[in-house]
Amino acid sequence: MQSKEILFLTWKDIKHPNKGGAEWVIYEYAKGLVSKWHNVVWFASWFDGAIDEENIDGIKVIRKFNINTIYFKAHNWYKEYKKSHKIDLIIDEAWGIPLLSPLYEKNIPIIFMIHHIWEKEWDFKFIFPINIIFKFIFWLILKLYKNKNTITVSNSTKNELVTKYWFEENNITVIENCLNLEPLEYIDFEQKEDSILFLGRLTQIKRVEDAILWFKEFHKNNPSYVLNILGIEQEEKYVQNLKDLVKNNNLENNVFFRWFSKDLFFEYLEKSKVLLVPSYKEWFWLVVIEWNAYWLPAIWYDVAWLRDSIQDWINGYKVSSWDFETIWKLLETTLNNNENYIKLANASLETAKSYYWWDSSIDELEKYIIHLIK
Repeated sequence: MQSKEILFLTWKDIKHPNKGGAEWVIYEYAKGLVSKWHNVVWFASWFDGAIDEENIDGIKVIRKFNINTIYFKAHNWYKEYKKSHKIDLIIDEAWGIPLLSPLYEKNIPIIFMIHHIWEKEWDFKFIFPINIIFKFIFWLILKLYKNKNTITVSNSTKNELVTKYWFEENNITVIENCLNLEPLEYIDFEQKEDSILFLGRLTQIKRVEDAILWFKEFHKNNPSYVLNILGIEQEEKYVQNLKDLVKNNNLENNVFFRWFSKDLFFEYLEKSKVLLVPSYKEWFWLVVIEWNAYWLPAIWYDVAWLRDSIQDWINGYKVSSWDFETIWKLLETTLNNNENYIKLANASLETAKSYYWWDSSIDELEKYIIHLIK
């Protein structure tokens, strides 16, 4: 099969200091397409200390403009680049806002790739009416792509695109992400501590206060347990409110804030017994599977995206929002019955293993690309 030139358009690349899960997914796909003898170019924003152009695992990475101006200047770069390069297909990825390729490319096939929809998070980031203005702008941008061939990573996002943004259902393909974390083959349950874990960004959309209140009631009958909040501080005032909540409920000796590092990440995954996920919306559903890879089941609110990764009584439990009583009972049932707990932890690991291989997802993407080009 003849190799194709595939252009990825994103606002950040795999070396950007603010890279996240979406960039790792793009990196895996780009690297996989290179291994299949395709030419892959990855255009993204420049950052302090960055090299303008470099080769990363066979991927040609080109960086121009900064993370804000790239949206207004990408079309100028593209027009110049296209004069001297043959492009067979564009993958315009949205981790938030895409690079608006339908405005300046009318002939080459475009795949719109979207992980999640930010709509809910803007309600916390901006006051009214600025949040509404951003939502309206985002709606206008998505209109550019609603008739494009679209790839997303979960049925939750697909359903949102169809029901809220009027995308054509038949144009949307779901290709699930895979793990970048190797499942832990053995764990000594005797070494696990009486420890419950919250892991994630410390922002309002994560509802960390609910994890604290869940733990508060559980702790009344289970005083040996602690709650470790391992996070990245992103909203200083919100973090202070969480600390005040802990203090006002006399939990200072039982609830601990730990600031995220790679070493602590693996340490707490291995020694904790259960994970609490009270988010309003968990945009990257694969994170729960990553935690399952360390034999760690989850208790979570029944929200979009997490529905795609957690199966009741297999790798965790889903609970209606603010149903604290059910959560306390699940914690009691899970953690005070060692046989039940070990069974759930084993099932969590097996769930993670089923998402471990990227090869099938890369094959699926390549077939999709070739079909569109033909």
